[in-house]
Amino acid sequence: MANIVAPRIIYKYTNKYKIISGCKDCSFDYVSKMLQYYMRKYANLDMDLDYQYQLDTLFVVTDLWWSITKLTSQLSPPNSVYWVDTAWSKYNKPIDKIMTKAEIFVTTSPWNLKILMNHDIFGYLVPRAVHDEYALKYFNPSNERKYMFTTIATVSKPGGHDKKNVILAYKVIKELGLYEKSFFICNYDFCHAKPFTLTDDQKFEILSQSKYFIWLSTSEGFGVPPVEAMSVGTPVIYNDSPYVNFPVQHKYNIPVQPVRLYELQDPTVKEAWFPWADFDYETVKKTFKEALSIEYTQIERGELHSYTMEHFSHRVIVPILYDLAKRIRGGIL
Repeated sequence: MANIVAPRIIYKYTNKYKIISGCKDCSFDYVSKMLQYYMRKYANLDMDLDYQYQLDTLFVVTDLWWSITKLTSQLSPPNSVYWVDTAWSKYNKPIDKIMTKAEIFVTTSPWNLKILMNHDIFGYLVPRAVHDEYALKYFNPSNERKYMFTTIATVSKPGGHDKKNVILAYKVIKELGLYEKSFFICNYDFCHAKPFTLTDDQKFEILSQSKYFIWLSTSEGFGVPPVEAMSVGTPVIYNDSPYVNFPVQHKYNIPVQPVRLYELQDPTVKEAWFPWADFDYETVKKTFKEALSIEYTQIERGELHSYTMEHFSHRVIVPILYDLAKRIRGGIL
């Protein structure tokens, strides 16, 4: 997991509101930059992006557990919308109820919302969103694809838990003789590119040229990459676990049932536990192999694209977040 910034307020005001990302060059940072861009485009709200909590903070994009356990009422920016999620199912730290009653909490999936509810914190459900312009630019209704499989694993790395199950996907794809026709974005030696090193044009081009996107992650607060794949008409083979499947449950996507679900302690953050899924190797291989025989029509790929844009685009979620921000700021921005 990326390092979360230490909470610290800068006691100054500017003529702009702030979006605060919980880390640099990570998924929270990418989400924050898209929120900044599309708030300007769809709501005419111009905000700066920063990594230190300030008094003029309007949105905080960070880990859910961090926001309700490590940010105290003295250190948290006042009157802010916390758009947070987490891959951890349990975190053994006390919660500052004073702070959580004074802010608006928004999370991105039903199981994350249940975490808030279990701690008597009222929250809203607003999912993450794709990069609208690139989804429209790279939507590909054709079955002519350069790659058979693509996957993106932003967290998994050598020496740690393979939370994205990218090694399992690699072994299956290699046994099927399709490694040379696949593209891995991850931190292992067999990967073709490292996370956050490709431009959006490069990433969306790869997604649009893939027959399937593989998403066997063990847990996600939301999971943007498979939704990006769906936005360009690429179906997803996914872990059918309640900790993963919220955004990808669509009739053209293909589920893989785990044989066992349980929790593991995070090796780097001892207070945290995350859901884990065990898979049967032969079942995964059979699913991949059978998926290759399916040909999607242009209409079906168009339906997948339309579904994604109707539920997970910034055109849809920006007005919701903007209204919540107005509410906490007394109706005026």
